[in-house]
Amino acid sequence: MTLYLTSDLHVDHYAENRTEISYFIERYLPSSDVLCVAGDTADNPKIFVDFYRLASQKYRQIFVTFGNHDLTVRHDDYFMQNPFTETDKKLSWIKEKLSELPNVTLLDGTTAKIGKLTIGGCMGFNDFSVGSRTWPHPKEWLLNQWQHWYDNVHWRYMDNNPGAILKDELRKLRNVISQKPDIVMTHFIPTAFGIPRKYEDEYSNAFFYFNADEYLAKMKNKSVWLAGHTHDTGKKVLSAGRNKITLLLNPVGYPMETKGRYSLKDRATAAMIKL
Repeated sequence: MTLYLTSDLHVDHYAENRTEISYFIERYLPSSDVLCVAGDTADNPKIFVDFYRLASQKYRQIFVTFGNHDLTVRHDDYFMQNPFTETDKKLSWIKEKLSELPNVTLLDGTTAKIGKLTIGGCMGFNDFSVGSRTWPHPKEWLLNQWQHWYDNVHWRYMDNNPGAILKDELRKLRNVISQKPDIVMTHFIPTAFGIPRKYEDEYSNAFFYFNADEYLAKMKNKSVWLAGHTHDTGKKVLSAGRNKITLLLNPVGYPMETKGRYSLKDRATAAMIKL
């Protein structure tokens, strides 16, 4: 059995109909038995669902978490329009449609099994603990800046209260970790991934990462944590006590970002698990 791990598909930046979605799947997603997507499938809820309807014909099983773009309900760009004005109603509609696909499993603080593997996930969220390298901004300042950030601007979710959102997502993550999964998927990124040098001086780092040390310490040996959000690729092995955990970033990203990135063959090699 093979599993392909990825994130940040942003399908609606590439496709507006089923033919274009099919082309996207063939071009950017290699063949495997299982597909794992750690958030940001599409802002457009119809394209989100149509993608999984078509992808479910290619893969034996698909596991997916929500990402921050999947929660959006307000956009000015034509390809991101949707009929929802509240995030919860949008997510409920997506969940209902995905439930019609027997081989697509949404992980939202939950786990599922395939063979001997346990896979779990949730969106995650940032905890404002990571600022720039040159100036570690106080949390109050970062909270104020978040009011102008993409998520606050485009979400209508839990009163857009970041403290409440973080508490809820960490509750979900604790439930996932308690099940000792072999693969954990979150869209937001554990701080253990580090920050690429080109971003070290940006305060907006605080909107991508959260401190996951206590969760990493409870994971199984040789388990995998898949994340996304930054559109950077990366792979490292972390020591957590006596355990080794592989941390993986393998996004598709926006169309302008795919040029010069790994070929499909290289991407498959970097993020394919064989069992």
